[in-house]
Amino acid sequence: MDNIKIISLTKGIVQKNISCFLDIISDGLHEYWQENEFLYELPCKWELSIALTYNNKIIGFIISSFKTNSFHIHKFFIHRNYRNYGYGKILLQKYEENIISNFNSTSITLKVYAENKKAISFYKNHNFIEINTTNNILILQKSL
Repeated sequence: MDNIKIISLTKGIVQKNISCFLDIISDGLHEYWQENEFLYELPCKWELSIALTYNNKIIGFIISSFKTNSFHIHKFFIHRNYRNYGYGKILLQKYEENIISNFNSTSITLKVYAENKKAISFYKNHNFIEINTTNNILILQKSL
């Protein structure tokens, strides 16, 4: 794990590496994000969003913002070739550490498609609980 680094995302990093981000999400269920969605300005987005690199290549990321007294994860992806090796756990832990150290909030929320059983299992294994369901989308929350 010596070749792994967590980096803060900036608009410039995302713009420069947009093809990498689009490749990472390319096998996502119902995925519609393009460059505009990645670059869209949201409250605290650039203070919260991080990426995981392996040998200086971005292999995963969390894009997040502050939303109604909670931090909301808009996108959390690990490249398909690097899944099931613990990288998602590392990325989520660093994200949570950043929130706890630098912000005054007590929870994280996210949305996931009900048919995405693998993602739901991952989140539940990391103490997220279902708080609502609408249109085949689960809203999950984790207390910090």
